[in-house]
Amino acid sequence: MKTIDFCMVAWPRDEFRLQYFEASLKSFREFVTASRHIIRAYVSFETLDVSTENFQSARAVCRKYDVAPTWRAKPPSLGGNQNDALMIGHGEFKLTSQDDWAWNRPIDISPAADILERNCEFALIRFATFYTEFTGFDFENASGQRFEFVKMDGPFPYGDQPHLRRADFATRKSQTGGEPIGFYHHSETGDYATPENEMAHRLITNGWKIAAYHPNVVDHCGSMSSAPDRRPQTV
Repeated sequence: MKTIDFCMVAWPRDEFRLQYFEASLKSFREFVTASRHIIRAYVSFETLDVSTENFQSARAVCRKYDVAPTWRAKPPSLGGNQNDALMIGHGEFKLTSQDDWAWNRPIDISPAADILERNCEFALIRFATFYTEFTGFDFENASGQRFEFVKMDGPFPYGDQPHLRRADFATRKSQTGGEPIGFYHHSETGDYATPENEMAHRLITNGWKIAAYHPNVVDHCGSMSSAPDRRPQTV
């Protein structure tokens, strides 16, 4: 069986973040399954500004939900942490998430992986549809799951919200021969990493399409961003 690596980023620097980090993992274990794939779960933690007590609490949460933790000894950076998280595991697919998103009902993600495997024009499958516009075209798989085409020139076509991608997303040329999307990187004009509109522009110019599972299956479970302070940072 092929493998889907669930790759989360987290920064457990206070009790509030620890609470929604655990809520996110709890919902993942409760609702996310893969009928034709093996799921392995990982989390990449920011380590700076994390107390010894919170460090131990985060480890305990990982043990509780059978998640393998890794720890960054680098300056906090959401983009850098996402890069590190995506390097964890060796599966064919990566299910990405930040620690402030919670799954809200059961979902089998194997059909989404099947879509990526059979359709080389798709860059990724989104599971959050917040603030996203669609083209008006949709499709169903054999299981009756519904997916919609994301409007690439609409707001938030890419989004750092939970989504499924191929493991070689960053280095894979598009079906039109477009350049690979690349990794998150330091941006002098951005906040902390490659902004969503820049990533979306790369996808558009390289001929990619994005689909989204519909209806939405995740909710934001934190009242503040899981990102480090919003300023240009080294990735």
